[in-house]
Amino acid sequence: MSISAIPANSILHGAVAMQSRILINDLLDFFFYPECICCGQRLKRGYDYYCENCLDLASQVEEVLCPECRLEIVSLRTGCKSCEKKSPISALFACGTFDDFFRSVVHGLKYDSLLPLANKLSCMLASRLMNADAVRLIDLIIPIPLHWTRQRQRGFNQSFVFAQSLSDKTSLPVTDDLLKRVKRTKDQTGLNASQRVNNMKGAFSVTKHDAVAGKRILLIDDVTTTGATLNEAALELRKSGCRNVFAAVIAVAATSIE
Repeated sequence: MSISAIPANSILHGAVAMQSRILINDLLDFFFYPECICCGQRLKRGYDYYCENCLDLASQVEEVLCPECRLEIVSLRTGCKSCEKKSPISALFACGTFDDFFRSVVHGLKYDSLLPLANKLSCMLASRLMNADAVRLIDLIIPIPLHWTRQRQRGFNQSFVFAQSLSDKTSLPVTDDLLKRVKRTKDQTGLNASQRVNNMKGAFSVTKHDAVAGKRILLIDDVTTTGATLNEAALELRKSGCRNVFAAVIAVAATSIE
């Protein structure tokens, strides 16, 4: 059929339908696809919370890290030969470094209650664990607990939300009742390395020693800088007889704090 044979009202109807679809799509984009939490650009359909460009620019960490020197660990079984006596944690896993991207997503999860971000971030971390064949070396996931007063203020523990999502991806059990925060510590921001260690001393207590004895545990936190928080929690777990402690975070911050 030639174009001239198509009724004019059909052509008009088709044009109106196309314009309507464009308008509907624009409205959907406006209401349901907001700005990237990192760069502020409006997100394309199919993306949520952050854009493809910001993710591409993010400093992701694919390697398994030594929790002390932050260099790559080649084997989980042997660990870092030069640092193995210095840390109660055998290895550190991370989604990335604390750059603009990961700072934005951690802030979104922690302070803006964008809890679905935990699902996206746990996918990254699950791939790190699987690539290192680490899942079979872990018995239990334990998130770093908040003091009850801080959790009441925030309404949730972001590390537990992240740990639950990671549990879904790896089928590893997770619990938040074996490690308790018994001391309300100061905010670590602005403290030097030694002050951070002193600030965290006595912050945690194991509630059920038999439940962690002999277990290989993965500790979860949102960000680590000097490692003071993770190390203090790991020390308490070691005192209760756990077999091994690994740690995993969303982001590893700079360790230039003296």
